[in-house]
Amino acid sequence: MKKSFLSLAILSIALAFTACKKDDENNNKGKKGTMTFNGEKKTVTNALLFYYGEWEGEHEWDLILTSGISIEIVDGEIVASGSGDVINLEMASTGETLPTASNYPVNFDTTSMGNYIWGGFYTVNLTLPNEEFDEEYDIKSGSLDLSHPKNGEIKATGTFVFEDWSGDNPDANASIDYTGSVMVFDESDFLVERTKEEARRQNPFRKALLNQ
Repeated sequence: MKKSFLSLAILSIALAFTACKKDDENNNKGKKGTMTFNGEKKTVTNALLFYYGEWEGEHEWDLILTSGISIEIVDGEIVASGSGDVINLEMASTGETLPTASNYPVNFDTTSMGNYIWGGFYTVNLTLPNEEFDEEYDIKSGSLDLSHPKNGEIKATGTFVFEDWSGDNPDANASIDYTGSVMVFDESDFLVERTKEEARRQNPFRKALLNQ
């Protein structure tokens, strides 16, 4: 099941957005984990959490893992470059400071409450700053187990099925197994007077990395 706003083609990064709302300037050292797509395993190089605020009683988060793409904080700005895969999970959570440690099943029921994944996608071989990618898949099913083993770290494991948004390729199996540091960004002002879909499109980092 594909969300209409996720049919946006992913791309584009000359990435420089002012990170004054960033909660954590952690440089993501101390990472250990993999992301696997259609049997191909890759090392996770960055983990990011974006908080969008509360929407109809739920706290909106994005969990983004990248492989191969370098993300740095330079003079208070995010700079991204390189080539690799990106997985983005759009989550509703009961947690405000951080997403609640819990199981997050994929659930497209918009009346649901609690901790769940209501959207997401996987981008294959995104190259920055050349703004090229091979394929994009939208999340179809699966679940995520998320916990916080220590301050500034997350443990994220899960298995998922993704479907090719273009319809040219069969469904793809994916999994993540990551324990390590995470960069946290507070973008909750983007949710003011917007839907949760519109709020995500307004996030400069996500917009540059994942949307066009």
